[in-house]
Amino acid sequence: MRQGREPPTAGEPDELGGPVRLVPELLALPHNGVTVSVHAGDEQTRARLVPHGPSLGALWGALEPAVHAMSSSRRRKTALAYLLLADENDGDAELDAFAERARPLGLSVHLYAHNRVPELAARAVTRARYLEAYARLTAHGLRVRMSSQARLESNGVVARS
Repeated sequence: MRQGREPPTAGEPDELGGPVRLVPELLALPHNGVTVSVHAGDEQTRARLVPHGPSLGALWGALEPAVHAMSSSRRRKTALAYLLLADENDGDAELDAFAERARPLGLSVHLYAHNRVPELAARAVTRARYLEAYARLTAHGLRVRMSSQARLESNGVVARS
């Protein structure tokens, strides 16, 4: 993964091209679903994997009050995304840190399996490790949605790692 600059603070641009402080406004807009890309449990991993995104602290600073002000109907349509990458963010400590941070929000988590892209060095975890990560996050009390079968297939064949 490439190294980026220091993550933005709450007033700096984020990966959406606007300040993190606009996250509550985004979540308040009428929508059929919003998924927030997180992909990490600690700040160093977040800065490495999402180099132009806000820090976890800044992101959670914007998310927490907005999520807690949302109706349960709106909260069900909002989720956190975690793309599982081998040797990047798949360690138990990283998953535990993410779970501890995510649990108070009460949002669903979309646990995505990585599909290989030749231009990137990122690697997918094995299917066994993916299932272990799923079990670990659910053991923390998170509602976790797994990748669809289509994301696990490579040219129509189920990818087996």
